[in-house]
Amino acid sequence: IRAYNGSGSSGYSNVSSATTPDGLSLAANGYKVKGKQAVDLAWSGGSASLFDVHRDGNPIASAVSGNAHTDNIGVKGGGSYLYQVCEAGSSTNCSNAVQVDF
Repeated sequence: IRAYNGSGSSGYSNVSSATTPDGLSLAANGYKVKGKQAVDLAWSGGSASLFDVHRDGNPIASAVSGNAHTDNIGVKGGGSYLYQVCEAGSSTNCSNAVQVDF
């Protein structure tokens, strides 16, 4: 999300969330540590106890137990990333994609 007025546009928000019809809901919070990008992901819902985490369509963590994961991207500067969490081993029981902008 960003605001716009006569002076121009603000920066994008780093926090967003989404809920899918099956109830798997993902929230993401992007931040920097010593200038390097990191994203905290938290989710709820779904019927599984293990989850796979995807960034930009690629798996970054498999069979994550619990409902949270930190992605230490480690890149400086700007960037945009699309996250999704799926029940482990499933390509259909997934959250909606959540975008994080730096």
